[in-house]
Amino acid sequence: MNHIIEKNIVIVGAGRLGRSVATGFIETGVNSGLINLIQRNKDEKRIEVNCRVYESLEEADLGDNIEVVIIAVKPRDMDSVLPIVDRMVKSDIPIVSLAAQITVGELKRKLPNRSGVFRIKPNVMVRHGYGCILIHNQDDEPQYKKVRSIFARLGEVFELAESELDIYSWYGIHIPCVLIPKLIQSMLEGKSADEKQRVFPILVSGLEGMLRYLKASEGSALNLEDLLADLVDLTMSPSGVNEKALSYLEKNGTLTTINEAREVYIQAGIGKNRVV
Repeated sequence: MNHIIEKNIVIVGAGRLGRSVATGFIETGVNSGLINLIQRNKDEKRIEVNCRVYESLEEADLGDNIEVVIIAVKPRDMDSVLPIVDRMVKSDIPIVSLAAQITVGELKRKLPNRSGVFRIKPNVMVRHGYGCILIHNQDDEPQYKKVRSIFARLGEVFELAESELDIYSWYGIHIPCVLIPKLIQSMLEGKSADEKQRVFPILVSGLEGMLRYLKASEGSALNLEDLLADLVDLTMSPSGVNEKALSYLEKNGTLTTINEAREVYIQAGIGKNRVV
């Protein structure tokens, strides 16, 4: 059961991810009056979320009436944000970082008087309540289950070791929210508006059916290669049209390029010198 939200949720940073998390809480039934976005120079940024917006924690002045503080700023901005959070937020209120690269150990060194410090990596689908949410498993922390339950209302939660968090976000964030949309864009490129209207629902239906099949087969994950190979074999037509298209992708290195892009993503996300 999801944690019942009775106090304020504070989201520091109103970029795309911060706004998506705020929208997701509202879409999944949290009172919009309990959602508080903190954004410097708020009048210069299009927030477009029906919630409370402040320029600082001082202006919000929420005292101890806070459920959780979510930090949704870029890693480079953490050094300026964390001291303010530490000063303004009571030490028993959990802090959740959505930033890549910065470990819980690093966060705790910058927030030395707190135990409830957590890392979560959600994708932007949290804005609709069906996100993929990767969380560093800290089951030994007293407030971990509460934090996990708060985010579970935004989608499906996967508990991982921290060393896996940045790496596996390729699969939960980049592939579904960047690569697949870009592939769909390329497939619809050059088509008329009328043809796009006809093709798009067919494409989505095909993807949805395949993903439902894979989802229902989760228990067969150990035989994943066989499962995927069977799916491809079932789809191959007697005329060989699909086989020719697949051979073209393999011949031109498209599949290899996707794997190479994964390595670029991982190195950019975790840093070349970071131990994983």
